Amino acid sequence: MAGLAPLADHSGQRHGARAIRGGRASVGSILFLVAHVAREYDSDLAAFRDRLLAQGQPNMVVRLALARTLLVRLNAVARETRLALASST
Repeated sequence: MAGLAPLADHSGQRHGARAIRGGRASVGSILFLVAHVAREYDSDLAAFRDRLLAQGQPNMVVRLALARTLLVRLNAVARETRLALASST
């Protein structure tokens, strides 16, 4: 939905770099910005970022990983909220 999933670029013996494309650009852009701010306030995200940078990952890969992690967390919160609302009625 947000176009943040890495797509493999492999064919036979060739193994290209994974790229992201598709999805809603506006959602992806906002997730990048929110992930940047959230890492300053969430120690888990900050530690995740530091770990990726220590591994030598490029900044864009780190930003993408933070945005994907944030999207997974938001989806989990939405799922739990839906379940809580459904069980309360």
